[in-house]
Amino acid sequence: MQAPQIVAHTKILFSIMVGAALGAMAWLDLQANTPVLALITASLSVLMVFNGMLLLFTRGHIEQSYVEGLFILLLASFSIWAVWQQGGQATYWMYFFPLAAFFLFSLKVATVLVTLYLPVAAYMTFFLSDPLLQPQIAYTFISITLVTLFMAFVKSHTNQLLEPLVSTDMNTGAQQERRLQPELSIEINRAEREGTGLLLLLLGTSAATRKLGRSQRTRLLQDSAKVIAAHLRPFDSFYRLHSDDFAVVLPHTTTAEAQTLSDTILKQLPKPMQQHTRLGMSSLNVDDSAESMLGHARSQLTEANQQECAS
Repeated sequence: MQAPQIVAHTKILFSIMVGAALGAMAWLDLQANTPVLALITASLSVLMVFNGMLLLFTRGHIEQSYVEGLFILLLASFSIWAVWQQGGQATYWMYFFPLAAFFLFSLKVATVLVTLYLPVAAYMTFFLSDPLLQPQIAYTFISITLVTLFMAFVKSHTNQLLEPLVSTDMNTGAQQERRLQPELSIEINRAEREGTGLLLLLLGTSAATRKLGRSQRTRLLQDSAKVIAAHLRPFDSFYRLHSDDFAVVLPHTTTAEAQTLSDTILKQLPKPMQQHTRLGMSSLNVDDSAESMLGHARSQLTEANQQECAS
C-alpha cells in the first residue's frame, strides 16, 4: 500500500472511531440530563462520521475536507464553552484538540492550529479550572501535545522517505513521470533490437482541468485514466505528467494503429476532456532517443494547443 493511501486510511479510521466515541458521549450526556451538551457532542459525532464516509467513498482522494476544518473550529469553540460551563470537569475536551489536529491535518497545518490554540488552553487551565488541578491539567495537555507532535513528525518523515519508492500516481494509477524516460529508453532498445514499431502518445488534458476545483479536477483525471487503461494491452504503459497530461508508450504499434487508439480514447473521455484534450504523437525513427521522441511529441502537443487558442 502506498504511503498516501495509508495516511488516507488512517484518517478514515480515526474519523469513524472518533465519531463513534463522540456518539457514545452524547448518549451519556443525554442520560445525565444535559441536552445541550448532548446535542453539541452529537453534532461533532455526525461531522466526524460524515468525514470518514466522505473519505471512504472518494477513496481518500480529497486531500483536505472542509468538514475537517469545520470540525476543528467547532471543537475549539466547544472546548471553551464546556470548560466555562463545567469547570475542571470538562477539561478533557482540551486534550482532544491536539489529537484531532495532528491526525486530521498535515504536520505544518496542525502545528499552526495547536500553536494558535495554546493561549486558549492556557486561559482554560489557569482561569477556568480548579486551582488544585491546574498543574495536572497543564502537564497532561503538554504531554499529549508533545506525543502527538512526535507521532506526526515520524509519520511525515516516513512518508518523505517512502515517496521515492512509490512508482504509481495515487489518484490515477498511472506510472509517475520520473519513470517515463528510463522505461521509454528500454522500449527503444527493444524495438531497435527486434525491428518493431514504437509509438509515444501524449494526451494534453491540462486545458480541461486548469480552472477546476481540486476535487472535480481529480475526479476527471481519474475517469480519464480509467478510459486510457481500459484500452491498453498488457505490455503498454501510461504515465501521468506533472502538468496533468498523460503519456502512453505503445510498443509493437504503427502510426495508423496509434491514431485509431487515440481516436477511440478521445471519444470515451469525459465530456470536458473530449472538448479540450489535444494529442501529440511520436514514432520511433533511426537514432531516436527518449528525449527526442518526447521533444517531438511535445512540439506536436504545443502546436495543437496553439491552434485551439487561435480558434
